[in-house]
Amino acid sequence: RVRQSSPFRMSPESRLSQLRTLAEPQVSIPLVFPLMIATFGLSLDDDVPSWKIGSWLLVMLILQVAAYINAREFLQSHIEPEDAGQWSRRFELLALAFSCVFASALYFLWPHNHAEHQTFLLALMTVALAPLALITIVYFPVFCCTVMPIAAGIALRFLAYGKGTHLTFLISLGLFLALVFHLARIINGTMLRAANLQSDKNALIEQLFRAKRESDAARARAEEANRAKSS
Repeated sequence: RVRQSSPFRMSPESRLSQLRTLAEPQVSIPLVFPLMIATFGLSLDDDVPSWKIGSWLLVMLILQVAAYINAREFLQSHIEPEDAGQWSRRFELLALAFSCVFASALYFLWPHNHAEHQTFLLALMTVALAPLALITIVYFPVFCCTVMPIAAGIALRFLAYGKGTHLTFLISLGLFLALVFHLARIINGTMLRAANLQSDKNALIEQLFRAKRESDAARARAEEANRAKSS
């Protein structure tokens, strides 16, 4: 008998299915974020020392390459369901490291003397939330590890200004994040239910095939016994 799935249960098979969906964009578009970050670094010009820009870009590139290698290894390997938790932690840690270093630009590369570049940096970080959320929304733990550090860095920067207008932006950011998290939970829940249904379907098919093999084996033994009696 196949046990019915709870719609919110995440079986190892469902986790692997979501991780595969998460890994595919990281393999197909590995250079997008390094190129975007490099463009940002060039825009800072003389506001920030070049060694800071270079070292930050290098760390970002290393993390992006690590995420690419991890995703490719995952997609090319035969992963057993019991290893799903280990792979999940790898994706979560890489996403958290990438997001923290990315958000650190708001402090490590902050152009103190040019308000225009400060606005550009905050705008870039805010805009980057959209594609990052879109890529990671298929797996909620990685989505949280990716979005939260960047959102926290933006919020702290707005708070540092201490002006009414910036506090209004901060409230708007909070409302936007609440909406994004709500949508992420809905989408993730829908995908999880679909993955659970597929997992139960596969289990039922496997059970039917097993029962057929056992039935065929029993019938073959019975026919062999009948032939032995008749001879």
